[in-house]
Amino acid sequence: MDKLISVIVPVYKVEKYLSRCIDSIIAQTYKYLEILLIDDGSPDNSGRICDDYARKDHRIRVFHKPNGGVSSARNLGLKEAKGEYIGFVDSDDYIAPQMYEVLINNIEKYDADISICGFSQEDQNGVFHRYWQEDITETFDTVQQIDSLLSNKYYRCSIWDRIFKRKILKNVFFHDDIKIYEDMLFDYEAIKKSHKAVFTSTPYYYYCENDSSSAARSPFSDTKMDILRVFDIIKADIEKRYPILNKTAKREFTRNNIMCMQLAVSSGYDNRINLKLIQRNIRKNLFSYLFSSAALGYKYSAVLISVNWRFYKVLKV
Repeated sequence: MDKLISVIVPVYKVEKYLSRCIDSIIAQTYKYLEILLIDDGSPDNSGRICDDYARKDHRIRVFHKPNGGVSSARNLGLKEAKGEYIGFVDSDDYIAPQMYEVLINNIEKYDADISICGFSQEDQNGVFHRYWQEDITETFDTVQQIDSLLSNKYYRCSIWDRIFKRKILKNVFFHDDIKIYEDMLFDYEAIKKSHKAVFTSTPYYYYCENDSSSAARSPFSDTKMDILRVFDIIKADIEKRYPILNKTAKREFTRNNIMCMQLAVSSGYDNRINLKLIQRNIRKNLFSYLFSSAALGYKYSAVLISVNWRFYKVLKV
């Protein structure tokens, strides 16, 4: 098999982890790769490390650009990629040697447009936690993919544990103005153009917790309202295109509003406009949420927030 996979790696302030990441891609058992290292104006030695690797391996191409964020870096990679398949790796993570061989074999075997593998999360103590414990390989049609993406089941909100057929990514890019959950919106747009995905739960990707990957776990801020913006965009589109998934979309949109309120309260966040917006979102969907399959604790929180978010804040604090 000689189909080229373009592996896009956004690089910013990761000199401590970058060599581990690049070495793991170079060591792939599937050799027909091009590795696009996108130096996003990194102020440390990351750009220099990229150039050093490019001199050693002809498959590596380096692009230096002013800092614009991970989405702009990935978009540049998409623009420059030449492969029939597209993959992404975060520069502070690394991958197992057989990852791309497994992914491309599965995408060809099952005639899929997207091929996904499992991952293990490495905590700051160096302990690995496998995300899916069971060993399975399954395929999903378009509606099943969207349902799984919304529910965070087999199809997790990420882009680094998979490859995409390049043809389904035509006119699909990352939104530069969205800083959180930009992966989910990208996934959704790609899924809509796909007819099938294949998933194997074996963990070939190693997601690492460290200082450079802490944005999603940082205290609540205005930026994190992007989470709800992404869900709102997807929910509105589902209402038009996939009405069979309306209940799931409303349930998960409401759940994420509850999660945002919980994090906002625990972080001492006090932007009244955004807190009231979260409350309105929950109130609007409260009835359907109470009769959904959501966990009882979330339903209880939904009622409290709907009645009085200030009272909820006092109780939680």
